[in-house]
Amino acid sequence: FEEVIIFDEKRGSTLTRYVATYTSVSPYEIALSLLSKSFLSHYSSLYVNDLTLNNPKDIYINKEQSKKPEMKKHNISQNRVDYAFSKKMRATTMIYNFKYHEEFYRVHVLNSKNTNNTGIISKKPINFSKKIRVTNLDRTLIDIVVRPKYSGGVKEILEAYVRAKSNININKIVTYLEKFNYLYPYYKSILFFLDYANYDIAYSQVIEGEFESKMNTEVNFYLDYQITNKILNKKIGVYYPPFLDNFKKSNDD
Repeated sequence: FEEVIIFDEKRGSTLTRYVATYTSVSPYEIALSLLSKSFLSHYSSLYVNDLTLNNPKDIYINKEQSKKPEMKKHNISQNRVDYAFSKKMRATTMIYNFKYHEEFYRVHVLNSKNTNNTGIISKKPINFSKKIRVTNLDRTLIDIVVRPKYSGGVKEILEAYVRAKSNININKIVTYLEKFNYLYPYYKSILFFLDYANYDIAYSQVIEGEFESKMNTEVNFYLDYQITNKILNKKIGVYYPPFLDNFKKSNDD
């Protein structure tokens, strides 16, 4: 067995894991050992679901919170949305790090809202010693637009939507969005990525038909927090960073 020392950045303490050397063990498995019944999400899920070409050294493990009483949903104002997205994205402070096979990893421990584990599957990726829990492709495509910072940023998210084309289930995404019942209109972010990834218009029409009659479509949303030199996509009603136009142009070509 190989000894792996894990440092708790918040408490300043350490803990130890002993990893088998007779089989292929992924650093993601070491990360998951930090939190019982946890699953991979966001950037880590992009990696496991083959939606990124990168091999991220930041690992995101997640555990859903216990069920809470459903809060009454109110219409949101433009001022409230503008203020929220002018600030940095709220991020976890529960972070660990460790060195494994000469590589340095940081583990971000998340506690997402309760969805009764919707879209969480069991899967054995290549170079893992066993099955692990991870968000499926369709839930991942929602989670990453909700928390861009945990997902490699908006360019990485757009590239993930491009790679997901042949496997996406837009009806499942709509079902998940309805169940998750977000306060903010994240469906607009998804519409943006579908458009910029050159999906058939029929995909967008499924989402528009389900949500535009139910939500405040007058509010302009944001693709990310603290966008510099933001541009408004008037058709969808979402602000986005200008460098994505270059990506779309190259993707069109």
